[in-house]
Amino acid sequence: MSEPQYEIPPRIVPENDAGYLEKITQAVFQAGFSWQVIRNKWPGFQAAFAEFDVDTVAAFTEVDVERLVEDKGIVRNGR
Repeated sequence: MSEPQYEIPPRIVPENDAGYLEKITQAVFQAGFSWQVIRNKWPGFQAAFAEFDVDTVAAFTEVDVERLVEDKGIVRNGR
């Protein structure tokens, strides 16, 4: 039996803070799901998180959090 082959992912170097926030968001929401599920819903994530504008997301209120919990365009959990 041969050893399993593992591929080292490419180094990710975002160009700005929004890029870092986007990559962190992908990693967090992918946990427990296949990457394909997250890829399919990614346009919804981009819209829901204001294209990952750091200042906008940092200013989210409880109303915004409730909006995210109800947003069927993203993976969410109301707990």
